[in-house]
Amino acid sequence: GRIFEGREVLRGHDSPKEHLELDLAIAHKAMEDFLEAHNDNRRLALCLTVGVPAMITLSTRVKYFEALSAIPEDLRRYFVLILEGVTAGTPAGAIQEIMRTLRSFCTGGLDRFSGCRTMMFAAIATDSAMVSAAVRSPNAPLSLYLDGVKKLHSASCLGGLSSGEAVEDAIALGARF
Repeated sequence: GRIFEGREVLRGHDSPKEHLELDLAIAHKAMEDFLEAHNDNRRLALCLTVGVPAMITLSTRVKYFEALSAIPEDLRRYFVLILEGVTAGTPAGAIQEIMRTLRSFCTGGLDRFSGCRTMMFAAIATDSAMVSAAVRSPNAPLSLYLDGVKKLHSASCLGGLSSGEAVEDAIALGARF
C-alpha cells in the first residue's frame, strides 16, 4: 500500500550493479522517447539522473556510458546529466573520477549557448567547499562556470547552498539567485 519513488524502489538492494540496472532502465526508456520526439521534429532536452552508486565502479560507469553512446553525438547537446547521491561520505577522488567521465561524454562549455539569449543558468553546488574553492581560485569549476554565465550576459542561480557563508560567497562570485 505504499508508493516508492526514485531509488526507494531498490529498498535495501544497494549494490552498484542494482543501481546501474535501475539507471539503465530509465535511460533506455528516456532515450527511446527522446529519439521518437526528435524523429517527429519535436525538440526537447533529455534530463537523466544517474546515481553515485551506479557510477562508483569503473565497470558500471562504462556500461552506463555505452548505453548513452547509442544517441548520435550531435544530439547529445540536448542531454542534461544530473549526478545524485553525493553525500558527505562520498570520497572526493570518486567524485572527481565520475565527473571526468561525465565531462568526456557531454559537450562542454557555455559557449554553445551564445546567441541564444538565455536569461538564466542554474547549477547546484554539491557542498559549501565547492563555493569556498571558487572564492579562492579563479580556475575552480564553479568560478569558470559563473564567469561563462557572465560572458553570456545571463543571470545565474546557484542552489544547494547549506550555510549563510556559502550564500555570501556565491553572491561575491556573481551568483544572482
